Amino acid sequence: MKTKTWLSLLRAVPIVLLLLTIGCKSTSSFDTQEREIFTGTLVRISSNSEPSCVFLDTTSYEAATGLGFDILGGLITQVSSFIAAALTEAGTTQTTIGETASYNFKASANHPPLCVQIVRGDFYRSEPKNASVLPGWASNAKIATTQWTKFNQLQIHMAAPPEFVFEGFFYPEKKNVFVLTPTYYAYRTSLLNDGLTFDGSRGISIALDIYSPTAASGKPQGSIVLPMGTIRRGQLKCYGELKDNGCTYSLKKTDDTIFNAVQTSIPFIMNLPKENDTPLYARSVITETRDGNAFFDFIGKLYSPTQTSIVAAAKTKAELALSETARNSANIDSETVVVTAQTAYVDSISAASKALNICANADPSHSDFISYAADARKAQLTANLKAHTMGKRDVYSNELIVPLNSSQGTKAICSDALNVQIP
Repeated sequence: MKTKTWLSLLRAVPIVLLLLTIGCKSTSSFDTQEREIFTGTLVRISSNSEPSCVFLDTTSYEAATGLGFDILGGLITQVSSFIAAALTEAGTTQTTIGETASYNFKASANHPPLCVQIVRGDFYRSEPKNASVLPGWASNAKIATTQWTKFNQLQIHMAAPPEFVFEGFFYPEKKNVFVLTPTYYAYRTSLLNDGLTFDGSRGISIALDIYSPTAASGKPQGSIVLPMGTIRRGQLKCYGELKDNGCTYSLKKTDDTIFNAVQTSIPFIMNLPKENDTPLYARSVITETRDGNAFFDFIGKLYSPTQTSIVAAAKTKAELALSETARNSANIDSETVVVTAQTAYVDSISAASKALNICANADPSHSDFISYAADARKAQLTANLKAHTMGKRDVYSNELIVPLNSSQGTKAICSDALNVQIP
C-alpha cells in the first residue's frame, strides 16, 4: 500500500508543478498592471519658485500679483486646524470626511505656495509606458495634452477617470495673507460610492493645513476651508476659459478676475518662514455633506465663533464651574457675537438689495453700468459670506451672481436676484 501511495504521489508531481507554473505565470502577468495600481487621494503643492500649476496660467498670475484686488470677507487671523474642526463637526451634520492626504514641499515668504492639486481615484505608482498619450476621458474632461503631462510631472499618474479633481491657487492679497481660489474641479463619484445618481449632488468642501516640521507649537502655519458649494455628480467646472481643448485660468490686470471664482475662500494668514526652500508639509481632506442645508450648517460651524470657543479663550472650565459671574459674563460675550453677526447679515442683504436695484434699473449701454454690476456682485458675495457666518445657506445661488459685463442679460440677473427668498 505504501509503495502504491508513493507512486501515486510521484505521478502527481508534474501536475502540481504545472499548476504552480501556471499560477506563477498568472501572477507575473498582472504584476505590471494590477499590483502597480492603488486607490487613494493625492495632494500636491508647489511654490512660485518652481510653479507646477496644471490649469493656472502662471504668466498672467505673475503680471497680476500685487494689484490689491478687493477680496471679500473678514480675515481669519487665528491659525488653527480646519481639518481638526471638520473632523469634529462632521458627525453632527451628515458630513463624510475623506482620507487625509499629505505632501512634503518647499516654500518661504519670498517663494510662497502657488498651486494645490487634490485628486481622488486610482493611480499608477510610477509613470506608465504610455504616460504621454492623452486618454479620451481626459480630453472629455477639458484636460489638454500639455496639462496631462503636468499631472504626470507632479507624479499624479491617473490609471482611470478620477473620482474627484481639484486645482486652486493661493492669491497673495497682502504679506502673509492669502486667498485660495479654485481654477478647476471635476466630480465623478461620491466618497462613499453610495449609489449617488448623476442627478444627485453633494455639498463639497476642501480643508487644507500647512505645517512646518520645526514649529514647536504643533499648530499649522496656515489653514483654510474652501466651500465648493453643492455639486452634482458628473459636474465639471472650468473657472477660466477653454484654450487648445483644455481649461486655462488667467488673471488679467484690467479685470478684478478674482470675482470669477465665486467660491473664493475667506482670506487667511499663512506664517511662512523667511529662509528660502524651507521644508513644509501639507495635509488635506475632502468633505461631502448629503443635505444642502446641513452643508451650510457644517461650513457655518467651521467659521463661526461658538460659545465654547469664547468661553475657552477667556476662562477655564473650573473657574466657570465655580463662578456664576464668570458664566454670566461668558454668556453675554457669546450673545454679543451672535447679535453682531446677525446685524451684519441683515445689513449685507439690505446693501445687496440696494445695489441690485440700481443695476436692475440702469441702462446696459450706459458707461457706468459695468460699475453698477460690479457693486451688485460684490454686495451679493458679501451677503453670502455673512450668511455662512450665521450657519445659513447662500442668499444668492451661482446662477444669480451678477456677471461683470454690460448686457441685457446682466440687467435681467440683477432683476431676478431681487426676488430671492432670504434664508
